[in-house]
Amino acid sequence: MRTSAYLRSKLACVGRVFTVALRWRFGVRFAGCTLFTALLLHTTCLTTYAQIWGLKGPDTGIYTPRRWILFWFRENGSGIFLVGDLTLNGSPVKIDALASSPQYGLLAFQMDGDLYQYTGSNSRLVRVNPQTAQVSVIGDWLSGRTIVGAAFDASDRLWAVDTQQDQLLRIDPNSGAILQSIPITLGGNRFDLHAVGTDIAFDIYGNAYICDYITQPPYGTKFYRLDMATGAATLLHTDQVVVTGCGGGPAGPGVVGMAFSRAAPPDRLFVAENNNCDDIWYYDINSNWNRVYLYDVWSAPYGGYNAGAGDLASYIGCVEQNGDVDASGCVDDADLLSVLFGFGSTGSYLGRVDVNCDGIVDDADLLIVLFNFGSGC
Repeated sequence: MRTSAYLRSKLACVGRVFTVALRWRFGVRFAGCTLFTALLLHTTCLTTYAQIWGLKGPDTGIYTPRRWILFWFRENGSGIFLVGDLTLNGSPVKIDALASSPQYGLLAFQMDGDLYQYTGSNSRLVRVNPQTAQVSVIGDWLSGRTIVGAAFDASDRLWAVDTQQDQLLRIDPNSGAILQSIPITLGGNRFDLHAVGTDIAFDIYGNAYICDYITQPPYGTKFYRLDMATGAATLLHTDQVVVTGCGGGPAGPGVVGMAFSRAAPPDRLFVAENNNCDDIWYYDINSNWNRVYLYDVWSAPYGGYNAGAGDLASYIGCVEQNGDVDASGCVDDADLLSVLFGFGSTGSYLGRVDVNCDGIVDDADLLIVLFNFGSGC
């Protein structure tokens, strides 16, 4: 079979990379340090797994304790971990809209009002200590704002969803002030979002998603793509498949939190489902939105309590990794081909093919894949 000129050029590049790899064996130096040192940093300083943060709030039942808890879990299903009760000055605090960023830390929004109500009439930005779950105030109260979803985009801009005004807000993460407001619309009309069961998440390519709860039997959740420039929402999927084994009447999922992760396939959407079993699931969007169970989140049948509101958060900006481009757990020929066919691409939303996060897919990315080839397989 005749090889195209394009592919031949890519294969020639791989040949050059192998040549460099061989030179490394003999101690050739690059920019003042051995290639061995550079690659050693890549293979030893990277975490072996990533994590998604979550919070779980109580339902409105009088016998349910007023507890908002902070937890985190591994995307590969290997563990979920409780940090502790979220408190402000030693008292329970009603928060939602969790957002995570290496630069700004773990942020959320506190809501005012009765602790036996899911939401409030006003919201303010707070910071969450990821080691202790203690909460500290950042911003002033935003009057007439019910913020139940928030996320950082890949450029570290903080976005929030206000279900009282049905608006998308850009928030200053240092002060909690509103920098920009955009009406959220569906079919050209104002999108009447529900106070519980709405969240926002970004995938690693910069696409924004929101979810909204279906309040009529058999209940469920709708998922939308959101245009960040115009606020226009486009329906992607409706899930009213009954959740079984959780007691109560038959009902579809009540998704209250969403997050993507660079440590998982790019089309994998992680969700917190709090209407039925208080579980963590994921959807494989490109596989007919296949729904897969991951964890129980301290539900009542397992010694916990029944959930109300909740959220998930992760950082979707570029994070250096070991060359497992497709997040399969194995650095193999599929990862090598992904980098090869993305070779020369530049930009902020390259996905995991930009292995070292320098904004270009080049020889350095191929080297990382090659020197970790076979890892995890």
